[in-house]
Amino acid sequence: MNSARLLIVEDEYIVASDIRKTLTGYGYDVVGHETSGEEALIRASEVHPDLALVDIVLRGELNGIETARELERRFGIPVIFLTSYADEETLEKAKLSSPYGFLIKPYKDRELRATIETALQRIGLEKDLRAREQDLRESEDLYHVALENANDAFMAAQESRVSLINPRFLEMFGYPAREEVEGKPVEEFFHPDERERVIRSLSATGSHAFRGLQQDGTTIDLEVSSSVTTFKGHPMTLTYLRDISQRKKEERKVQEDRDRLQAVLDSIEAVVYVADMQTYEILLINEYARQLFGDIEGRTCWKTLQASQTGPCTFCTNARLVDDAGMPTQGLVWEVENSLNRRWYECRDRAIRWLDGRVVRLEIATDITDRKLLEHETQRARNLESLGFLAGGIAHDFNNLLTTVLGNIELVKIYAGHEDRIRSWIDEAVGAAEGACQLTTQLLTFSRGGVPILESLSVRDLIAQTCSFALSGATIKYEVDFPEDTCSVKGDREQLSQVFHNLLMNAREAMPAGGRITVHGENLDLPETNDLGLAAGRYVRIEISDTGRGIAAEILPKVFDPYFSTKPLSNSKGTGLGLAICYSIVRKHGGSITLASTPGRGTRVAVLLPVGSEELSGHTIPTDAKAPSRRVKPRGRVLFMEDEEPIIRVTGEIFRHLGLAFEVARKGEDAVALYARAKEEGRPFDCVILDLTVRGGMGGLDTLGRLKKLDPGVRAVVSSGYADDRVIRHYADFGFCDALIKPYRVRNVKDVLDRILPGPEQSPTS
Repeated sequence: MNSARLLIVEDEYIVASDIRKTLTGYGYDVVGHETSGEEALIRASEVHPDLALVDIVLRGELNGIETARELERRFGIPVIFLTSYADEETLEKAKLSSPYGFLIKPYKDRELRATIETALQRIGLEKDLRAREQDLRESEDLYHVALENANDAFMAAQESRVSLINPRFLEMFGYPAREEVEGKPVEEFFHPDERERVIRSLSATGSHAFRGLQQDGTTIDLEVSSSVTTFKGHPMTLTYLRDISQRKKEERKVQEDRDRLQAVLDSIEAVVYVADMQTYEILLINEYARQLFGDIEGRTCWKTLQASQTGPCTFCTNARLVDDAGMPTQGLVWEVENSLNRRWYECRDRAIRWLDGRVVRLEIATDITDRKLLEHETQRARNLESLGFLAGGIAHDFNNLLTTVLGNIELVKIYAGHEDRIRSWIDEAVGAAEGACQLTTQLLTFSRGGVPILESLSVRDLIAQTCSFALSGATIKYEVDFPEDTCSVKGDREQLSQVFHNLLMNAREAMPAGGRITVHGENLDLPETNDLGLAAGRYVRIEISDTGRGIAAEILPKVFDPYFSTKPLSNSKGTGLGLAICYSIVRKHGGSITLASTPGRGTRVAVLLPVGSEELSGHTIPTDAKAPSRRVKPRGRVLFMEDEEPIIRVTGEIFRHLGLAFEVARKGEDAVALYARAKEEGRPFDCVILDLTVRGGMGGLDTLGRLKKLDPGVRAVVSSGYADDRVIRHYADFGFCDALIKPYRVRNVKDVLDRILPGPEQSPTS
């Protein structure tokens, strides 16, 4: 149903009533029936009808035409004229008020309705048009305000020339007025080097970065967004320009700071990286880490820095670097062996704020593998030193016992006659005792007395001799490769021979089916800082390599430990002291020994020894393998200082066998007193044999000092179970004439006394 509101202005009551009735029948809402223009205006102000039907001729001061004008002017109410006059003059006057229709009386109802419907349609269209125009005006106003007040510059261009700009454009490029910009070619506002790219890029929709050119020639960095539309049938480019010079400057500064930071990090010889504490993503690494692990930025730390990990490392420090609120706390310092490269690292971890505000983990990991090895070597040396004191004491006491055993056995052998059966038993006992002597020699190598007697040695000759002896009869090929200019070393011939003999025998035993041993030597200069813990200087490096079965990785760290052996315990060769002795001897020479091995591919042992000089020399203890004499003439008097009763007894029997007169002192103070008394009585001792170590009394070295004050020409022999003690090895430097090493035998005592006692030729042995 039509709900239009209609106002009737008609001074003929019957006509108005008829119209009202007709309109109501058609469903219109008649909001009033007025008979004058003045009443119509009052009524219209109250009810605001959609359309007024106004008779041209009305009573009152206002006629219909004037009323229609006022209705339109005051309230915007459209009018349909009703009139009985159809003359041209009246119609022309009516047209001036722009009516929406004319109805000439008399008219039919359908004409009335058609005219009203036509007017209402026109009114609706005009309202819609006005609304759209209003929206357009508001939109244009909004666009204009936005464009004029935009922070970004705007430029519209057709045919590559500027047609419209906003104030920000003038400000950005430094122009005072629009007239100086509009109409110019677009490319003039960009750097000459980029103008071709500008023309090409701005002809299509997209975003680009260009360098702009201000009026004074200053270059600015621009972020340019453009789109293409059509205006008046021609393409138009709409472009927004944003000055990003400050942002670029800040980005360059950030990049410069990052480059400086990266340069600093790259100069650090340690693994430096930053990782997200939630995702474990590596955000930054330095060059040192990149060389070890590759370019791993953006990857997961536990997948790239460790081997065979299925999740975050169990030792990850993330949880310990932050408090309950997730804020950074104090850092951590810890050590770990990397499962990927098997190197040891000291890690310094700390939680820090990253550039975007999140909390990340910074780790600086320094390679301490060499330090660990040095610590291991130092601890091993300390262990060997501690064991050495124990071994030396055991060897000393064992040598004292062996002196008694060997001495008594030899005396039994001398006086046992020629009974072959008895002599075979005695020979077997002597052989066992000599084997025990070899064990004490090995123990003494560990002891505090194992100081080498240094002399200048040709290690090349020493190796050649040792190879010839150790590899004799073996189905093994060997090669000795030493340059002609290989330096001499500073060493103890006997001890170094033992080292190389042990190493060669180990290599031989590792190749039971045959193989090849190569001994290579070279001169080597070690710097002040080295991973062997040696003093700077010149060394000779000797490498002994074999093609044997090799050594398992889990065994390698133990090979130099005392009493560690892979041979069966029943094997007489498997004492577990071979490599430990080598280690001890080389360290006491100021050198180093290292071992590397690959199972199935052989073993390499490297020995470094300090270079020696020709001036180095040492005293050696003479040995003589002659059989002891059965009968000798007395050759003077001997003062024997010893605190072990069994040794006193057996040595006394040896003296008697040799025809010597002797007296015994059990400590140094007694020896000095006996020597002084004998000298006063005119029966001086021809020599003294002094035990180096006496329990609860003055030892041999201090005793000799006291004796020399009584008799500067005293002839003294030092005796000890510490075969490698420096006094024994360098006896002449301490004022002794000779040395007697326990366990000694009859011939050892006889040989020493033969060298220092004057007298007639000894009788032939029997």
